[in-house]
Amino acid sequence: MVAQAQRAGASEKAKVELSEDSLSLARKGPTSSKTSKKQKDSDFLEGPKKAFFDRITQVAMSPELCNLAALLAQSALLAKAPNTLKAYQAENRLRKAWMAKKDLPEEEQSLLLYLAHRSQVVGSGSIAKAIAAFRM
Repeated sequence: MVAQAQRAGASEKAKVELSEDSLSLARKGPTSSKTSKKQKDSDFLEGPKKAFFDRITQVAMSPELCNLAALLAQSALLAKAPNTLKAYQAENRLRKAWMAKKDLPEEEQSLLLYLAHRSQVVGSGSIAKAIAAFRM
């Protein structure tokens, strides 16, 4: 019984230490290169996601709220490393070019057709990357 209580106490202490350490690992500022991630928004905002953020921008009338809407739209980009963004951009360019060639809209249904097409020539890792790039 005493051993269980000691283990529980040690576990609680580890949780507290972990949370303090995780706070010290939080980013203090931008970590990307000089290339502005803001310029890359158009590579990731499309279809229903673009319409959603356009609507948020329309609702946000004041400059302060417009800035918050822009930050919200960029939040996924700011959380990724520059090389990850480059890989996702390249994947999105391939997908968009294929969809344009097939005269398909930039929607989830078209993504499924694209994934079926790509699965004929690439492995599961490339398919996963295409899905992750689309989700951005």
